[in-house]
Amino acid sequence: KADAGKTMVGIQEALDAHKAEAGKTADMHRDALEAFKAEVSKTKEAQDEMFASYKAEAAKLAEAQQQDFEAHKSDAAKVAASHQQALDDHKVEAAKTAEALQQALGAQKAEATEADEA
Repeated sequence: KADAGKTMVGIQEALDAHKAEAGKTADMHRDALEAFKAEVSKTKEAQDEMFASYKAEAAKLAEAQQQDFEAHKSDAAKVAASHQQALDDHKVEAAKTAEALQQALGAQKAEATEADEA
């Protein structure tokens, strides 16, 4: 019976030692998990900040490009209006020239007719 008691005490001590070791191992893994979670959280926060920064830069770039486009569009409209005005002016001048040539031709025909009649 005494041997059985010693055996029981030995088993209990081994069990207690194993529980203590398992507790230490569990604590070590828990601490590692918490450190990993904290690192992941920091990394996510840094990535979120970087993404927000890139997004803000992209928005600024898009706005600048839109302004450049609007300025170019305005300049193009002015150039187109200027070309249209030049075309309209040319049409008016061409019509005046054609009218003057038509009158000159009519006058020459009249002179030729008078010369033939004389």
